[in-house]
Amino acid sequence: MSLKRRIFACMLTLAVSFQLFSCAQRPEQSHIDALKHPSEAILLDPASTLAEAASEHAMLITGSNGVTLLSSGISAFAARWELIEHAEVSVDAQYYRLNNDLTGKLFLVALLRAAERGVRVRLLVDDISTSGFDQLLNTLAAHPNFSVRVYNPFYDRRYRGSQFVHSFSRLNHRMHNKSLTVDGAFSIVGGRNIGDEYFSARHDMEFSDLDAIVFGPVVADIQQSFDEYWNHHIAYPIEALASPPADTHKVLLELEQQLYAQSLRPYLQATQRFEDYFTQQASELTLFGCEATLLSDTPGVLVGSEVATKLGLSMVRSTESVVVASPYFVPRKHGAEGLADLAEKGIEISILTNSLASTDVVAVHSGYQRYRKQLLEAGVNLFELKADAPQDKRVKFFGNQAQRSSLHSKVFVFDQTQVFIGSFNWDPRSININSEMGLLFDCPELASFVYQGAFSDLKQDVYFVELEGKRVRWREYQGNGELRQHRSEPNASWWRRFQVWVASWLPIEDQL
Repeated sequence: MSLKRRIFACMLTLAVSFQLFSCAQRPEQSHIDALKHPSEAILLDPASTLAEAASEHAMLITGSNGVTLLSSGISAFAARWELIEHAEVSVDAQYYRLNNDLTGKLFLVALLRAAERGVRVRLLVDDISTSGFDQLLNTLAAHPNFSVRVYNPFYDRRYRGSQFVHSFSRLNHRMHNKSLTVDGAFSIVGGRNIGDEYFSARHDMEFSDLDAIVFGPVVADIQQSFDEYWNHHIAYPIEALASPPADTHKVLLELEQQLYAQSLRPYLQATQRFEDYFTQQASELTLFGCEATLLSDTPGVLVGSEVATKLGLSMVRSTESVVVASPYFVPRKHGAEGLADLAEKGIEISILTNSLASTDVVAVHSGYQRYRKQLLEAGVNLFELKADAPQDKRVKFFGNQAQRSSLHSKVFVFDQTQVFIGSFNWDPRSININSEMGLLFDCPELASFVYQGAFSDLKQDVYFVELEGKRVRWREYQGNGELRQHRSEPNASWWRRFQVWVASWLPIEDQL
């Protein structure tokens, strides 16, 4: 057999193998219908503890919605834990990622404890991160007060990757939304998924992020959005996809043992800061009164983000300044030209994103660097987060306690009067592929607070990207106040640079 024929035979064998592994059928509709019953959010009960707390807090603000920001990872987890601990009626949790790690399991412990108290728990997770989690999720779903659904699932639970061969267009669409709503009184919306890197529980990596705790009329809008996803036809009950383990008691016992982990101690201590916030007493946490609008994509829509459209409208209406914090920033040709047009009108444009050293997705950097010079020439300010921010403090906006930090906040500030906090990155995936959500606040006080926080620690935490002639340079402040200039991507390994070079030649920009 000639070499050409051997190669063809090998390729044919691989193709057939992939097809065999990836041809799992969608569960029977009758089976899904038997397990999937429509349900709706339980509206606010004025007599509940959390409703009374929200009412007490509402007396302290002038806007229709109350807002508190969560920038610390430990505080972000503690707030979620304490909020669920106060649940009396319902908990609705919607997340893109739910990791099989310490904080992921602790989050499930909190939900299970609520269900044991008689609280109705609905957990909706995108199926991208549930590998190895089926038994645990199915065990929880067996509880009469606990329901679990997965969004846009892989039908074959064993060979997930191979299913992309024939179902790429369907499986490429993911639910990137992130929200937690308890008793119809309080919601947490922002950029954090559920996992150790989002809650300062890893020593090697920390995602700096931003969430908002909200109460007021906008919570009902968040509930309605959750219902739309929960009842959508591509949200499947976990029971329709996998069978529960034989020994469910053992699975639950192993889960609850996470409560005794030594590493939990800082989180339990941090919950004390939120004990007052979710009762009728005053809290030391900063509270803002704001008008708020929920921006949320329609579930199941495969092309075009409504969130992107509405953020674009706010951007073009800006007259003074636009600040964008996006860990994955790939503006593409149209976006780069739009930013250049705004800059030419005298509007100050500032983009905060990851450096090559700090990003967790190297391929995305190839899409960003393609437009870096064009943006700088147009007068756009570019700031890239260092991977080795100072260890001796937690900075106000970026945050770092680990060996390497990575920006994960998704924040837009328009004219220091409007601020968006949510799941939306400025990249092709958020704009054209995934579903997204977030809160747009018409609130000068909050917007100014976020604006000042973003810039208060720039000197020590970012590289200032600039042009020297026609070449891109990076400027950083040293500890002694002196400036140092880099002529290539600072602190990035040769391997990362090589990966970016390879990715820059691949036709993948629309997938970044």
